[in-house]
Amino acid sequence: MVKDVTLDFVPSNYCSCSWSTDGKIALCSGDKVQVLIPDVSVSGATFVKAHAALNQDDSLSLVHLSPVDLRVGDLLGSVVCKALAWSPMGLSDNYGRRLHSLAWSPAAHLPEFDPWGVSIFAVGNENGQVLLAEMFHGTAPSFKTINLSCSWIKRLAFSSWYPKGNSTYCLLVCASALGGLYILQVVIDGITHKISVTVQTILQQERSYSTLAPSLTWTPIVDGCQYLVVIQSNRCFYVCHKPTTNQLFPVVEKSLKFCSRIAGVSVHLSAANELIIFVLSSDGECEVISLNSETISQSVLEDLSVLMKFFASKLRCYGEHEEDNRDVFMAYGFAPSPHASFAAVHFGIALPHELRYTINAYERSYLTVSTPCSNKKQILKRILKDALDSFIIWPSEGILWELATLQATTKRQPDVVNLLHESVKPLVPTDLSATFTLPPGNAGVLIITNSFSNLSWNAMRLLYGWSVYFDKEPSAEMRTMLRFTLIFTVLQYVIYEVSKSPLFLTSNCRKILKCYLADGYKEYGDKDAAVKLFSKVEKILSSSENHNEYCPACNSIIEFQDPVNATCSKGHVWRRCALTFLPLSGIDTRYCGVCRSAYSGMSIMPEEHCLTGFLLTKFSLCYYCGGRLLGE
Repeated sequence: MVKDVTLDFVPSNYCSCSWSTDGKIALCSGDKVQVLIPDVSVSGATFVKAHAALNQDDSLSLVHLSPVDLRVGDLLGSVVCKALAWSPMGLSDNYGRRLHSLAWSPAAHLPEFDPWGVSIFAVGNENGQVLLAEMFHGTAPSFKTINLSCSWIKRLAFSSWYPKGNSTYCLLVCASALGGLYILQVVIDGITHKISVTVQTILQQERSYSTLAPSLTWTPIVDGCQYLVVIQSNRCFYVCHKPTTNQLFPVVEKSLKFCSRIAGVSVHLSAANELIIFVLSSDGECEVISLNSETISQSVLEDLSVLMKFFASKLRCYGEHEEDNRDVFMAYGFAPSPHASFAAVHFGIALPHELRYTINAYERSYLTVSTPCSNKKQILKRILKDALDSFIIWPSEGILWELATLQATTKRQPDVVNLLHESVKPLVPTDLSATFTLPPGNAGVLIITNSFSNLSWNAMRLLYGWSVYFDKEPSAEMRTMLRFTLIFTVLQYVIYEVSKSPLFLTSNCRKILKCYLADGYKEYGDKDAAVKLFSKVEKILSSSENHNEYCPACNSIIEFQDPVNATCSKGHVWRRCALTFLPLSGIDTRYCGVCRSAYSGMSIMPEEHCLTGFLLTKFSLCYYCGGRLLGE
């Protein structure tokens, strides 16, 4: 656990604090900003401080923090408190004009990207410009500016990504203060990784008067189509987009029954494969519209199933919130940290007279759960279930710490352990037979590289991490299943790579495969499909080359007995690397901050393109629980 830190000032209020997913915490009050940075070392995580004083002149020049890569946007000296915008991959950049809107795209995954993929950060400012920042994890962002020559950009929304040859693209809709609606096409080149942006169409021209900013959302892709839904005043209209041909079809409009201020709009897919629009007003009304029919129904917020669907959508946003007014519906959410020692906030929900759930961190962390309704357990269970895809995108110590806090605070009701198991367990596969055979091609590398986006694997990681972190009794079942997802996908990846280049395997690589096969036969030697896969790899290894492992101390031969420890004939015991299964001598070894799995250090990585290099470079998180690796 991290240590308490004394703050130099008290934040203005809850919304004046924000947390990046790489562990930084920013707080502001008046003209002061303080950023706490986790100082990671093998002995544990502590916080060091970085400060910034906001510029008091009118030049709106950039405000720099120390160190230089920590810059905060939209903070003016004349404003007492502004929310800070953080990305799924860290803090973005500072901008020279006042901002009115920001949005994050979903993560785009191409084969060359690391497990985090890449996200696009969009910012709309007062002079009609949209600034796009391409964010790779651990690298400096690249920027692109589009001038729409319109009034203030008030709303932004990204569609899903869709592959297009070697590239992938999505659409970004921008709404201006005078009612203009612009659709931009954002393309990421799969070879150069550069982004290009073009204005695809103008859905609605600007008016001569200011309007209320519309609520925007995109539906998921269903039957080859996705819809842009726009709620403005008392009308709802949507546009159909076919990603395969990049065509936009005419606008369809429907009238709403209520005219009060819109609190939000969300789109969900029903069990009957029907797209449903939920429109919530600040007066507690909810209208339900089917995209496949003319039906419009109205209900109040007592319908918790509707509420939870809306929550699930809102919680996928990073740092989105409204003012903390108990008379107005509010939802805000933060993503878990992929490699921080702890994540200060996951999500909070405030709903008048229903539920208030907050996990916060200033000098210390605390939890408040208050609700007069009797079905609190059902509400929290539904939140865990419906927000699962964002809740376990990157299982990490931050999530486990927050769940432990929730468990310790609520004590009896609800039982967080049971809620977690009930919500996550259905995602855990009953067997791994689907991984015995994969489609031809580079399916193996795609599955491994994107393994931290696989909900089933993340469910196993979360259950395993929780068993280590809180229960102190590691789940052998979850770890075993995760180990064999690694083994089966790597073996098929090797078959594919060797068919292209016989020199793909070095001596170390062959030792890794020998360990994988020994472990695989022990557990799955009675499965015909698995044995068939093992036989293919054995043919690759059938050469006169020596694939034996040797003790680092006495050079005796080590026979493979288990994937955790290696014991030589003279009794020397060594830990094995959690990825390669090769013995570790203790030099340049990394350890997971949650489950203490051991990993080979980066300095022993071979430079050539081979299996060993692939395994040591593609995983910068613990494969088994998603925890941060220490000792790098």
